[in-house]
Amino acid sequence: MTAVPHGGTADPAILDFSANTNPAIPVGVRDVFSQSFDRCTRYRTSHPAYTAAVADHCGCPQGWVLPTGGGIAALSTAITALTDPGAVVTIAGPTFGEYARLVRVAGGSVRPVTLLELAAADVSASDLIIICTPNNPCGRLIPIDRRDRLLEVAATEEVPVLIDEAFIDFTAVPSAAGHPAAIVARSETKVFGLPGLRAGALIVPPRYREKVEAVQDPWSIGTPAAMVAAFCLQQTEFITATRQRVALERARMRTALTPAFEVSPSAAPFLLCRPRHPSTIGVDPADPVGGLCRRAAGAGMAIRDARSFDGYDEHIRIAVRRPHENDQLLSVLVGDAGG
Repeated sequence: MTAVPHGGTADPAILDFSANTNPAIPVGVRDVFSQSFDRCTRYRTSHPAYTAAVADHCGCPQGWVLPTGGGIAALSTAITALTDPGAVVTIAGPTFGEYARLVRVAGGSVRPVTLLELAAADVSASDLIIICTPNNPCGRLIPIDRRDRLLEVAATEEVPVLIDEAFIDFTAVPSAAGHPAAIVARSETKVFGLPGLRAGALIVPPRYREKVEAVQDPWSIGTPAAMVAAFCLQQTEFITATRQRVALERARMRTALTPAFEVSPSAAPFLLCRPRHPSTIGVDPADPVGGLCRRAAGAGMAIRDARSFDGYDEHIRIAVRRPHENDQLLSVLVGDAGG
């Protein structure tokens, strides 16, 4: 089975707009990480401070929180647990390719629908529903009333809904955690700029907990990750400041890009863009995405080739970083064409 491409580069010399993480980290993180070292000499099967922090942040019972080694680990655990061989899994997209890959690995079949088409009627045709909000790669946020209507029908039909909330902390939208039909997958490090820490969580209602726990690996999160993530989740001023900066910069970047690109509305820390007329921004109309990626690389930057997402054959995805960094990217992408 073909691997799913991902953004991100480990090269510190590259200004990375291909990964959707915060370029800032909370003050005090290094101290907490250092303090965690002395607790790494023993196996720890539980991390109550971390699960309490997640529960408080999301507004759900602490007993529903299962720590995981990042958001992908949360998704893999949930999909493996909830997808029996032959199961029909409805995925709202176009979206993150790992969902479909994991469903197929588990022996299920994928039933794709668009985000706009997803409706309560899809519940009865599914053994599991997967949604991402804000969605990757377009950044679309599913309205809360629509999300909650879907969950109410799912609860009645006894169909679980796996909700990937990897980017929800960049918004002020409340988590779906705590609803009896919602299994929520969380990445606890994107908004804190620490993707290498690998801290995540699954929030699982009692009805599904036994199935999920049966496939979860023991020692599913390391002590440093749990301690640092618990600390970060309490940094409410940092989260608020991040949301404000991302919202302002995202709007500014969209305005600057719009003359040269079709830019999807986004509630996430990234923008999905399609060149309107490639020749006006100096790239080959036969390969505009490749041309833009090469131009960015030549300037010491990485952007995400979004052609790996179904339905986005002429798109790039760019992260929202600090103002001066965003200015550098805008200069490379649009130059004088941005007006």
